Amino acid sequence: MNSNSRRDFVLGVVFFGTIACLLYYTILLTGFSFSEKTNMVAYFPDASGIKHGDAVLIAGHRSGTVRGVHYNGDTAEELRISVDLEFDTAPALHEGYMMRIAEFTMLGGRVIEIEPGPLNAPLLSPDAQLVGIVAPSPLASIGEVVTENRENFVAIMSNLRSVTDSLAGGEGALGALLNDDGLANDLAAAMHSASIILDNVNEGKGVIGSLISNEEQRNTFSVLLEDLKATFNDMRVITASVRDENGLIGAMLNDPVMRSEGIELVNSLSKITTNFQGILEDARAGRSGLLGKFIGDEAIAMQFNNLMSDMREVARRLEDGEGTIGRLLAEDDAYLELMESLQSLNGQLEDAREAQPVSTFTQMLFGSF
Repeated sequence: MNSNSRRDFVLGVVFFGTIACLLYYTILLTGFSFSEKTNMVAYFPDASGIKHGDAVLIAGHRSGTVRGVHYNGDTAEELRISVDLEFDTAPALHEGYMMRIAEFTMLGGRVIEIEPGPLNAPLLSPDAQLVGIVAPSPLASIGEVVTENRENFVAIMSNLRSVTDSLAGGEGALGALLNDDGLANDLAAAMHSASIILDNVNEGKGVIGSLISNEEQRNTFSVLLEDLKATFNDMRVITASVRDENGLIGAMLNDPVMRSEGIELVNSLSKITTNFQGILEDARAGRSGLLGKFIGDEAIAMQFNNLMSDMREVARRLEDGEGTIGRLLAEDDAYLELMESLQSLNGQLEDAREAQPVSTFTQMLFGSF
């Protein structure tokens, strides 16, 4: 008895649940409501597959449902299709509104999209005639573009075929990579080398790796860049100074008088250089005085070398204390004795100078008799 009751209960739940789901989806899909509805009529040049029960979107929000589609063969082209629209709440449409039949998804289905128009525009009157358009489907738009540009697409396909034929034939760099095993191996080796280089950089090897991983190296490089920047700034200041006629170079570049004087100075230096070069050439040929004889006459050059050797010998002997002058330079006793002798001689000369007037007076006195 209990088992039968449980089974009947489960069957009842399943039955009434199924009925509830059917009612829910029926109400949801049909837009059934007990509230008062607002009906409107819109006109289109083409139905484009719109049918009863399709949704009406206002600013992207589902606000109504299509309740009927009618064909009017005796009216203007833009009014051939009339669509009955039902709304829960009457939409407020302004002048400048837009209404169109569009695809709901890429897989199919139709929907009527309504843009109410600018809020600052005047509202439409309740008896205004609503006219919409039909938006082209994405696939139809693509087909239209392909049809209008058929020649261009044919040319593109021909070019693609030429490219693929060239690649298959091994033409060009990419074709060679696809067909030449040696070039492909070289590229693989190059990629392997690049991978090794990147590994070394990551490990801090080399200049770039050191700059990336070593903070001290980065600081040094930063200082170098700052110095280089300062150098360029100094160069900019110098060029600005030259442009503003500051300094000698600026004056020579901008002042005609200084420029002409600088040119004359350069010409004079050129003449001096030419004359000096001529003197050297005459000297090499032995035609220019003592310098020429020194350069061109080997005998005089040898005598000069001998003279220099004798002078070096004399200097050596003086340094070693040989001879009188050498002993005076090298021995303190000889120097002291010479200084004492000079002082004694100086004293005698001073006594003789002081006694000179007495001697002169005596000679005058006794010489007169």
